Amino acid sequence: MTCFVYALSLLKPTDLPLTVNVFYAKYMKTECPDGSKLDIKKTSYKKVGVFLEKMAEDGLIELERVGEGIVRLTAFHNDHPTFKELSQNMPQLAAKADEADVESTYSKSAVGNFYFGPPVLEEVRYITSKVAPFFAASGYSSGDVIAQAEICRLAGAYIDSKMLRSSEDRSLLNLDALLTRVCDPNLLREAPTSTLGNPCFQITFQDLITSLTKGLNVAFRLIYPPQSGLKPLTTQKPPKLKISEAKQNGKDVTRVGNLADFGINPKSFARYVQTKLACSASLIDDPTCRNAVVVQAQGSHRIALSKMLTETFGLSKNWIDGYVEPKKTKAKGGRKGC
Repeated sequence: MTCFVYALSLLKPTDLPLTVNVFYAKYMKTECPDGSKLDIKKTSYKKVGVFLEKMAEDGLIELERVGEGIVRLTAFHNDHPTFKELSQNMPQLAAKADEADVESTYSKSAVGNFYFGPPVLEEVRYITSKVAPFFAASGYSSGDVIAQAEICRLAGAYIDSKMLRSSEDRSLLNLDALLTRVCDPNLLREAPTSTLGNPCFQITFQDLITSLTKGLNVAFRLIYPPQSGLKPLTTQKPPKLKISEAKQNGKDVTRVGNLADFGINPKSFARYVQTKLACSASLIDDPTCRNAVVVQAQGSHRIALSKMLTETFGLSKNWIDGYVEPKKTKAKGGRKGC
């Protein structure tokens, strides 16, 4: 477990997705914090797939099956209580956590008293009537949204509470009446104890998650820093901030829309732009933007605003329609001395 947590700490979101065999060979097996080597065969799990499925059940990671025998690690959650607890017992990770806490408290992306840092964007699913019975005990109903990590956590908790893991093969789950009802029949395997009079079926944990998420419409949820006081926003499509240029009375203007979706107050942003870009900025109604109210700055400022929103406000450039990459200036080489 220590090697697993330490391996996760070495990953960056850009490293994902990563096949589980590469994750095990490149990170878990060779990067134990005490310099030892991990051999999964000598553990109670025996196979790396069984171990990682258990970690997915507990909500530490998310897995995705992309083909016959191919499973990828698609996400990890270093804010999970287990990760935090184990990290505190590792000096290397505890130091990183302390630095992260300080950085989050005094966020480099906070601006004035109107912006407290970028939101977190996560993919969620709308619960349908078919799988709603499974989630009902946890307070969810048809039409509610739920994150993938929460689905994995609830599934793992249900399996443990009902003791459904097969004693013969830990990678398989024995289905009860509720799971049989919500699971895709094409993903079921007939259990060795199954008879004509009493048919019994099994499923892997990953196929259980596939069954629970199959057909669920995807939505996107923005979670803002707690200091902002803003409630999470759920949208049908990936939210986008929009930068565009236009002509008004023969003069160039630059418009920024959908600011409120990203926790940025348009009126405060307009004042900030006036100060930083030394130009006139005002609020106007723009029917092309869903939020209607946009900030309009006099002049051509797409590059400057792209840089401001990514570097100062900490937003991903993938969140910005109309983003323009700032030009890199080449350093001029001077003459070499004798």
